[in-house]
Amino acid sequence: MSGIPGYEPGIGLDLEEYFRKTQQEKVFNLLKCMKKYSLETFEHSVAVAELSGQMGQRLGYTEDDIVRLRAAGLLHDIGKLTIPLTLLCKKGELTKKEREQIQTHVLAGYTLLLPCISDVNILLAVRQHHERLDGTGYPDGISKGITDFAKIVMLADVYDGMTRQRTYRSESISEVLAKKIMEKDKAGYEGEYLRIFLKNIV
Repeated sequence: MSGIPGYEPGIGLDLEEYFRKTQQEKVFNLLKCMKKYSLETFEHSVAVAELSGQMGQRLGYTEDDIVRLRAAGLLHDIGKLTIPLTLLCKKGELTKKEREQIQTHVLAGYTLLLPCISDVNILLAVRQHHERLDGTGYPDGISKGITDFAKIVMLADVYDGMTRQRTYRSESISEVLAKKIMEKDKAGYEGEYLRIFLKNIV
């Protein structure tokens, strides 16, 4: 166990051990807060972590790198702690202003983790998971300099986000339709990663 009394996040023993070894107790506290604040976001983050880890295995990553990649997936939406729960739980489509407010979670998460995460790849995955290789993403609108961790987490995030039942959507999208949408939007993703993800992971 992590050694933090009363903390049972359900994130997997390897990730608990990773955070314990790196003495990142604040990260545990943030995850505990997220689980209590928005179980939907927490469960999505766990799923993104697992999909990202599967990609890391398929790409031949070392065990240590896979744990770090899963940590990046787990923390990618931690900035949603700063978004009002009324907005996160809103039923129905979001307005333009509401979407813009939710988009602030990226930089908020990056800022929250800066004092307690020293791994640049994890930090940048949190900051860049909504960027796209064609420059249409946010918050920085970059097309170059997107890390491999971020390229992997973005695929897992998009796929789980579409196929998971969400508060603001009446129903989830089928896996087949999600794959078609991702293939249509392929300009935003790393081509080889997208191919492997769609063929071998989902």
